[in-house]
Amino acid sequence: MKKSFLISILSILLSSIHVQGNVPKSSVSAAAGGGGAASVEAGESSFMNPASIPHLKGRYFYSSFQKNLFALSLIENDKQSAVPGSFGYFADDDLQMFSLSLADFILERVSMGLSLTYWQAEFNPQEKRQTSINANAGLLWTPFKDFGVGFAAENMFSPNEEFKQNSKLIPTSRLGLNYLYTEWFRWRLDFVTLTNNRWDNWIPQAGFESYASKWFILRVGVSRRPQLKESWSAGFGLDLPRFKVDYASQWHVDGGNEQRHSVDLGVPF
Repeated sequence: MKKSFLISILSILLSSIHVQGNVPKSSVSAAAGGGGAASVEAGESSFMNPASIPHLKGRYFYSSFQKNLFALSLIENDKQSAVPGSFGYFADDDLQMFSLSLADFILERVSMGLSLTYWQAEFNPQEKRQTSINANAGLLWTPFKDFGVGFAAENMFSPNEEFKQNSKLIPTSRLGLNYLYTEWFRWRLDFVTLTNNRWDNWIPQAGFESYASKWFILRVGVSRRPQLKESWSAGFGLDLPRFKVDYASQWHVDGGNEQRHSVDLGVPF
């Protein structure tokens, strides 16, 4: 109990850091096309699908660094935890988000998670800081040890008027599949809604990863928006005994947007 209390205090202190940047997507997910609703990664649990938290045994510290963006999360799911949960934080140029997530198994192979999110923004330096409260929810079904189906809903409530034009608070739904065939073949596929959360207007995100050696992982992915060319991604990971480092690079075929890079650090303890 004492250790759990100290970790909670540390999470709150970490969440007070303010830096600059898009809603975080882990470098694992970014390198694999952007999908991750059905995967179990420390970087996805706080920001994409909280239902994956019960599958992460132990404690994890996660941080992500991208251009104009910084994110942190702390996940706890050990024997001393009453309920598996996490604290998350991210900040970009004018926006901050704090999240508290709780999750657990509701059936033998079905987990459910809920995240309460608190947003702060300074749209105009002359005006006071605006705030908004929202929520994310997720389900994860693992009928087999090597296959999972996940569903995640982001920004379930309509945001405050000041936030409605901000793309980060647009309601979004995500349906994902994850398949593991030994260490040589790991595949994920997500379908993500776009405008007004409509399933007749969605984009696919597909990715593949494989262990090139005991510690080194290679990843590649692709996604495509309607009437636009593909966006490609690639990256690698170092899965070391004491910590994990992941790198991702994303670029567009038409060259319309700048190439994006991200680096993550994960530490189990």
